[in-house]
Order: sequence, then structure tokens, then C-alpha cells
Amino acid sequence: MVSHPELLNLIWPHMLGGCDICRPTDEWLRKAGDWEDVKLGPMGAEGPYDTVPHAVGTLTKARK
Repeated sequence: MVSHPELLNLIWPHMLGGCDICRPTDEWLRKAGDWEDVKLGPMGAEGPYDTVPHAVGTLTKARK
């Protein structure tokens, strides 16, 4: 089954200059560096069918 954001994303990038609301931003952030602590998750009471999902939180750099 296709989620609501994936359906909306079929037209969203064409209307808003290439913005893709289905990018896995939280996954990319986790892979972008060596983190000591990662606290990322959906914003508030968002669920899988929210129109524009958000990833919020903090990433703390690992100490060297």
C-alpha cells in the first residue's frame, strides 16, 4: 500500500522546486558522521499517514 506522503510526493516536487518529502533524512543524518548520541524521531504525534513527515532531535558528535 502506498502511503499518503508517497502519493503527495508525485506532484509535490514539481510545485516546490524539487523538494522531496519522502527522503529518509533521519537515516542520512545517522550515516553522516560518527555520533556519540543520537536522539531522532517523528515530531510530536505524527504518524505514518501525516502529509509532511518531520524528523527532529539531536546528534552529538563522538569525542576523539
